[in-house]
Amino acid sequence: MKTLVFVVLLLSTVALQADDSTASKITLHTYLEQNEVPQNREVVYHVELSWEGDLQRYHIAQVSTPVLTNLTLRGSGSANRFFTDEQGKPHSLKRISYYLTPIEMGMAYIDGITVQYEDTKTQQKESLSAQRLGVKIIEGVPEPGAGISAGTILLYILLLLFIAVIVYSLWKYFKIRRAEQEETEPEISLEDNFMDELSTLKKENGNDTADGFHKLMQLVRRYFSEKFQLNPAAGFNEIKVKLEENNSTADLLQKMDRLYEQAELSQFAGEAISESDFHLFTDTVELLLRTGKDY
Repeated sequence: MKTLVFVVLLLSTVALQADDSTASKITLHTYLEQNEVPQNREVVYHVELSWEGDLQRYHIAQVSTPVLTNLTLRGSGSANRFFTDEQGKPHSLKRISYYLTPIEMGMAYIDGITVQYEDTKTQQKESLSAQRLGVKIIEGVPEPGAGISAGTILLYILLLLFIAVIVYSLWKYFKIRRAEQEETEPEISLEDNFMDELSTLKKENGNDTADGFHKLMQLVRRYFSEKFQLNPAAGFNEIKVKLEENNSTADLLQKMDRLYEQAELSQFAGEAISESDFHLFTDTVELLLRTGKDY
């Protein structure tokens, strides 16, 4: 009987030792890559779960999202690693990395997360919690390429000066070229323009003296209007004053008086004009235009 009791106790002890050998042994470790992070850089927060055995030994059921202060979550990633130690024992490591963006300078905090896992051998479910970690957010650092060296600034200045010299040279060249063109191209006077009109009138109205004389008077009145700023309907007395002020000859004044007199006879008395008189009046207007260049 005593022998039987001893055997039962011995088997119970072995069973307990077997259960202890399969007990869950998983370690949670959290850390930051840097304790001080510039405002324009990222805070990297790592969560590591490690255990002895292969990767399938534990099933990570859930990892809570970290509660953040003065940080925002940009993204996350995970990685697994399996290795053997110096004694040849297998080890597994699962890492979850969180990439966090600072909001403003000052202290930022990551509240402890909770990891729920299951031992695939014992079907035992457990959870682990991490402590709160703090990180100091400092002033941002210059971005790569943001700073401009003194040599680069000097290069830009020389480039701008080079462009300025080219622009000034082109402006000077075209200014001189334009001045030369203005010197070589004679200015067309008012009298030259009306002389061209008079030549055209002679060609187009060589035989039709009535219509030609009407057009001739229109040309004369427009000329005095532009030359002396007179009303196109101004009479010869007003025109005579302007001609005398500009030292017109008595012969021209007499011929112009005869021209205006004939215009009144044609308009109000319907007097016809002969071809010889028409040519005489066109010659008078041509004399007027030639002498008009002098005043």
